[in-house]
Amino acid sequence: MKNKISKTKTFIKENIDSDISEMKLDLVELLMSQQFNAYTLIIEKGYSKDETIEYLKMLGEFIEAGWKKLFNEFIK
Repeated sequence: MKNKISKTKTFIKENIDSDISEMKLDLVELLMSQQFNAYTLIIEKGYSKDETIEYLKMLGEFIEAGWKKLFNEFIK
């Protein structure tokens, strides 16, 4: 997971905003870690396959909206 976070932060600096603050990059790290934890929690809860898929889709939609908002802020 740390490697993916590092690559994402590098990608943002190289392709979106070379002057992005460390605080914003730390926020990306925090959000990525929490997103992974949320997915893990759903799987560990032991829901049925259909429930797991439903929860993962709902969580994915929720998280996607947040990432869109965040990246719209970064690109300004």
